[in-house]
Amino acid sequence: MAITEKFVGQPVLRKEDPSLITGGGSFVDNMSLPGMLHLAVVRSPFAHARVVSVDLSEALGMPGVVGAWSGADLADDWAGPLPMVWPITEDIKTSDHWPLTKDKARFQGDGVAVVVADTRGRAGDAAEAVRVEYEQLPAVLDIEEAMKDGSPLVHDELGTNAVVHWSHGGGGDQSVFDSAPVQLQLRYEAPRITPSPIEPRGAVAAVVPAMG
Repeated sequence: MAITEKFVGQPVLRKEDPSLITGGGSFVDNMSLPGMLHLAVVRSPFAHARVVSVDLSEALGMPGVVGAWSGADLADDWAGPLPMVWPITEDIKTSDHWPLTKDKARFQGDGVAVVVADTRGRAGDAAEAVRVEYEQLPAVLDIEEAMKDGSPLVHDELGTNAVVHWSHGGGGDQSVFDSAPVQLQLRYEAPRITPSPIEPRGAVAAVVPAMG
């Protein structure tokens, strides 16, 4: 007899958590390797702001700092923007999304610079020493307001904040709905959903000297 599990209306235990919360697993933040360096990201405090300048001089002079770069410094080193995971329709408007922004912050927390140091603490301290001058721009917090003409644009090159219009149904003779004795018009709002594991995946990057 097949056993059907019921998931609706009850909590579901996460299968990947027990080893981590009982001390049997390993968190990425606990890893320690010889010569390991730590990276800290300098993030915008504004939801919408133009990046006027980035001064890394103080951070570069701090103990343990190996390097520091702004988005503009690294712009020529990236082969391309981050890919669009799921292009829903053929006419979807896909913006370029770079690991660090070089022109303006498009959301609060947008990365504008990175600092690399020999410890996590030193990297964080140096990131706080990076001086970024912003020109704060108008921001819209409501999705429907953002879609109206004249609203501040997140990506100026697209000319709109509407990324995609996706509709379902509509097949067959739609006049039957107009003649129905009972008609309902409902509005549904779905929250933004981002599943987050208790411990994300980590990657270890090693620099291999070129063979001479």
